[in-house]
Amino acid sequence: MELIDLPGGDVQLKRQVLRAAIPLLWLSRAACLPGRRVLHVALALWHLSTLLRDRTLKMQRKILMAFGVPRRDYNPALIRLEGAGLVSVQRKCGQTPVVTILDISRNKLTMPLAGPPKSLTS
Repeated sequence: MELIDLPGGDVQLKRQVLRAAIPLLWLSRAACLPGRRVLHVALALWHLSTLLRDRTLKMQRKILMAFGVPRRDYNPALIRLEGAGLVSVQRKCGQTPVVTILDISRNKLTMPLAGPPKSLTS
């Protein structure tokens, strides 16, 4: 697995854009999950996946930092995403987890999405 190095830190990030075509159902599911920085981690995973052109990846600290995710918040967020069926994770002691972003369909959801705002249903 090739890792991307972001030379120049924040200066380089100012020139980048999030180009991931994230399925709205997947993103909505991640946005509804409780926990610190879960959506941040989800977006970071999709961003790195786009850079690597692969849905299986090892997260990089620089990417987490760019999305405002402290290391201590990464694993709990990953566990939430995994529990929701959005990612699969292979863990090995002492190594960075290997994450695969999964395709989901409406009938695979284990937790219902939030309904429309009441102002739209009245």
